[in-house]
Amino acid sequence: MLAHSISRALVAGVKKESLMLAVKTNAPVLSSVSTRTLSSKGYLDRQEKLGRPVSPHVMIYSFPLAAISSVTHRITGGVLTIGLYATGTAALMGADVANIASTLGSSGIGPLVKFSVAFPLIFHSAVGLRHFYWEIAPEGLNVETQYQMSLAIFGKSFCPLVFFRFNRILSFFVVG
Repeated sequence: MLAHSISRALVAGVKKESLMLAVKTNAPVLSSVSTRTLSSKGYLDRQEKLGRPVSPHVMIYSFPLAAISSVTHRITGGVLTIGLYATGTAALMGADVANIASTLGSSGIGPLVKFSVAFPLIFHSAVGLRHFYWEIAPEGLNVETQYQMSLAIFGKSFCPLVFFRFNRILSFFVVG
């Protein structure tokens, strides 16, 4: 009788997943109406009945530092590409790019502009060197090393910026 129900359900167009659920729970599969009833339940309920774990949502998941580093690497690559194309296009159109950069650097938003250029450049270069190291020495590619190197790269990217900012302040106190 079960074989007859299965073949009738397959002919009626019942999905295999719904059919397997019906067989596991001893529910009768009479027509596609029962399939609609089974599939109208919530996704989480269906996965729970099948014994499948459901991954946590992205908003509550804590990303590892290596994943944050990877996403930041992609973003900084995009920012550098856009900046390079914008600078090149402006130069080709006849703009004095050096004068624009100098004016922005010495204005009130100068530190922000400098950070917006320096951080992506330093970070993207450092992550590129890390990937080059992993290609040369793949034994260094493990969870602990990824965490340590990501932490070092974030620190390495921020330290020069802080140093140069404070260096400007300290040079004010140095008597020439």
